[in-house]
Amino acid sequence: MAQSSKSRPNPELSGWLYKWTNYLRGYQKRWFVLSHGYLCYYRNQEEMEYTCRGTLSLRGATIYSEESNNFIVSNGETYHIKAPTDAEKSRWVEALISARAMSLDQDAPNKVIDTSVTALTTYLKSKLEEVRSCNELMNSHHEALGRSLSEFESATSHDIKSKTKEMSEKVEIVRASTAFMIKACSDYLDLAECHYEKWIALVHKDSPRGIQLNNVVKSGTDSGVMDGSRQEFTSDEDNFEFFDCEEAVLAVQNHNIEKTAVQVYPAMVGGGKDKKKGESAAATSAESKPLAADSSHGHPTSHTRRVRVPDRPKVSANLWSIIKNAVGKDLTKIPVPVNFSEPLSLLQRLTEDFEYAHQILDKASSSEDPGEQIAYVASFAVSSYSTTINRVGKPFNPLLGETYECDRTSDLGWKSIAEQVSHHPPIAALHCESKDWCCWQEQHMNTKFRGQYLQVIPLGEVHLKFKKGNVHYSWKKAVTNIRNIIIGKMWIDQEGDLDVKCHTTGYTCKLTFLTPGYFSGEPYKLVGVVIDKKGSKMFNITGGYDTKLELSVPKKDVKQAKGTQANETEQAKILWERVMPPADSDKYYNFTVFACQLNELEDGVAPTDSRFRPDQRLMEEGKFDQANDKKVELEELQRSSRRKRQETITTKSDDSHLDTWIPTWFQRDKDVDTKSEIFVFRGEYWHCKLKKDWSRCPKIYAPSETL
Repeated sequence: MAQSSKSRPNPELSGWLYKWTNYLRGYQKRWFVLSHGYLCYYRNQEEMEYTCRGTLSLRGATIYSEESNNFIVSNGETYHIKAPTDAEKSRWVEALISARAMSLDQDAPNKVIDTSVTALTTYLKSKLEEVRSCNELMNSHHEALGRSLSEFESATSHDIKSKTKEMSEKVEIVRASTAFMIKACSDYLDLAECHYEKWIALVHKDSPRGIQLNNVVKSGTDSGVMDGSRQEFTSDEDNFEFFDCEEAVLAVQNHNIEKTAVQVYPAMVGGGKDKKKGESAAATSAESKPLAADSSHGHPTSHTRRVRVPDRPKVSANLWSIIKNAVGKDLTKIPVPVNFSEPLSLLQRLTEDFEYAHQILDKASSSEDPGEQIAYVASFAVSSYSTTINRVGKPFNPLLGETYECDRTSDLGWKSIAEQVSHHPPIAALHCESKDWCCWQEQHMNTKFRGQYLQVIPLGEVHLKFKKGNVHYSWKKAVTNIRNIIIGKMWIDQEGDLDVKCHTTGYTCKLTFLTPGYFSGEPYKLVGVVIDKKGSKMFNITGGYDTKLELSVPKKDVKQAKGTQANETEQAKILWERVMPPADSDKYYNFTVFACQLNELEDGVAPTDSRFRPDQRLMEEGKFDQANDKKVELEELQRSSRRKRQETITTKSDDSHLDTWIPTWFQRDKDVDTKSEIFVFRGEYWHCKLKKDWSRCPKIYAPSETL
């Protein structure tokens, strides 16, 4: 008979396992310890006394059991682990699942029937005590680190090696205690968010409980909330839902070559905080119901937005059969089935660049410091790469004349319109604007298969102008590499430089994407520097597009022992911080919440909008075979329409390469500052939408002479 959650012991397990490090070193032997709901690993048992190589919380984690002796544990960070024997693997997987269940049981105060204010307040106070305890622990470890630093400064050359090791150990301890502090704060915040709506309902001035509570407050007695022995307020409106999670077999993602059956053990889903975990900052205000107004912009939200798309079906294909004849060719001219795509068009992916615009550009527009402003602009340029880390699916190539509108004025304060303005070469144009800034860009690229990786070289420009001061910026995007295109797990990184230039102030910002070595270095990292118009270094930018970017001010140059120089900087300021995608996003194309909302159907958009593209919609619904048939039909329709236009041209001109296609919403113009030609917005789309006049739109999704 199974033990209750109160009586069964907290599982503890330790032993040697093999952890995946990188493709050069492969699996390395590590000592793993499972204790109190955390999975930790070390290089050896002796290392446990003074440091820890990594720690993963099992609360809400997903545990994958693969073929052979492999299994995966994922919760923000992912551990790929191999056991020495199948029996050892089973022992660890069972223990991990049990530990995760225990950690969920420990969250029971969030889910118990007794959700009175007194009970919830008591539990919230206990969480606050945990935060205070963690704070005391951090202070103790910081003091110990300070003493080690003092001893290190006075150390002689004879014992400097031992002092260095001792100080490194103290740093590791401080890092671990900081992680525990962050966890405690997160637990406290999760609990508050979990019951936020119920508490708001309790104190609503028009509700019976609100009137009762207001009377207590007016009488000067607040113990009715804090002291259950005097007065207690309860709510009958709790509607928490619990879903039993079934085991499911997850096929390999579309980018995997080997057909490996994967057993998935998903975490239990509750009705409160877990639904918000990892949610995109662009959609947190629209998770479960429409709001009356957004606190940032004051616009009423129009409707409830979805927070996910259907799971990707278990469909695989042979990638090698597609790309073996593509070496050195432009992949935009090679037909690719939807099996290797994601249910978004390139126009929607361009719009996804603005996921963090309301956070970054709104701050930049109010900055009076030109150096700080260009640093914010650079961080906005980098933030768009945060969605590429696990997104190896290919977006749909837009049809000629296809558009995509995204009006998020109500919650994010901006709206955008994009159009495929050319087919050969493929060029997309986008215009996005808010009350403080406007941004426009032209996107076209060279895509080459290099044998071992796929390289995407952007050729267009991005322009940004703040309405206050008419300050104009421009930059070109970095080169993107899709690694392990043939063998192994595909991953994406950026290389080269990204140079942001302010044409108004003369300031520049140079960002360099760092390429990790075979034996050292971390992926997705970059460094940058802000230079004023006189060539002086104003700011340093450090971090990664997988986590956050920080801005620091160089104070002075400190000479080192061997004559080299290092910049001593002040406390760093966070420019941008990534919001992690939902924990189960790997089931639906690794989309963020914002990405899930891009293809959501909306009323009043143009008939050429990407939301109406039938093959893309069929793919989102999981109907891959029908999507592939429809994709072929649309592509043939587009080729037929182009042939008709060329036949019209040849009757009037000897040049058959010309095209009479004229974009509907954009026109070619020359930029005053960069002197380059770029497609710019005509400004007519929103007027036509207001009048519901789409007469100028071509019928691109059905056979028609219009196209």
